Amino acid sequence: MTDALQSAGALFGVLLTQKGIVAVAQSRAHVLHPHDLLLLANLVRSNESFKQAQTFTPVCLPHFNSAAFLHAYVQYLHVVRRSPAVPA
Repeated sequence: MTDALQSAGALFGVLLTQKGIVAVAQSRAHVLHPHDLLLLANLVRSNESFKQAQTFTPVCLPHFNSAAFLHAYVQYLHVVRRSPAVPA
């Protein structure tokens, strides 16, 4: 995730599940405050439209910079569950 973050020129990368935060990557120059991380996680989880398509959305992270917005790229990964093989 760190390599993808650097190659994209992004400040932060966050991987979420329905149960919690799985991973956080951040640049060396910027630190994501825990309150900002929770704000971002709640925004993503509570907005049903994010589940339909990938999107960029402006978000204010007040501990990072309360006078500006960052653009968050949100994409849900849909897992296809396979049923176990039935012996013949």
